[in-house]
Amino acid sequence: MTKIELFFRRALVLLILGGIIFFIIKVFLFLFPAEEMVIDVPLTPAKAVALTFDDGPHPEFTLKLLEILDKNDVKATFFVVGKQIKKYPEFLREIQKRGHEIGNHTFNHPLLTTLDRTGVINELELNKIEIKKETGMEVNIFRPPSGRYDEKVLEAALSKGFIPVLWSVSGSDYGSTDPKVVMNNVLSAVRNGDIILLHSGVEATLKALPEIIAEIKKRCFEFKTVTQMLKTDKVPKKIYIYKNNEPVAGDRR
Repeated sequence: MTKIELFFRRALVLLILGGIIFFIIKVFLFLFPAEEMVIDVPLTPAKAVALTFDDGPHPEFTLKLLEILDKNDVKATFFVVGKQIKKYPEFLREIQKRGHEIGNHTFNHPLLTTLDRTGVINELELNKIEIKKETGMEVNIFRPPSGRYDEKVLEAALSKGFIPVLWSVSGSDYGSTDPKVVMNNVLSAVRNGDIILLHSGVEATLKALPEIIAEIKKRCFEFKTVTQMLKTDKVPKKIYIYKNNEPVAGDRR
């Protein structure tokens, strides 16, 4: 047997072995699928982050938040709750008037994973109707309360055209009373392409926000709305992974 024949015979054997190993891996992955659920959110080519505020509109703090954002020429995304809109529709209209983005945070703010498919859809649709009634806008981005979702929630939401949006940095401000803690939580973690989670009805957030904005601008980041971030394609992606419905990145607020 010549050296060339020996080389090709060995190459053929290795090719066959590689095919067998690949087939075994595929079978294993089919029988034991990964538990992670992944939502990909594209990064923007420029250095940019998105500020988001959950749970409003809030009668005491929404206008104050808007004044800070206006003063700093920053547009944010507000994930609003339907029952709050019913109480304070004028504040939702003010968010729209000042050019900020509005997202759906359900009507009653339940954990969607505790509802059946119809319940999930009702929560999103009822809030969508409420938002449209007050603003005339069709809103499709939504954030599940506490960031909790599962396959049922995603399937139900996507079937009705709703786009799930989580976050990659949290101020962990819900229940916090210390503005410095909120500020440090954000500034110690923020990177290009991040979606920052804050809340509309927290005084500590209101006090921390000017410094958060100033420092992020100092780092040469732009502020964009969530939709502006999501529309960017053909760029690297940041991945948000929840395993067994527990967050691996970020927290559940």
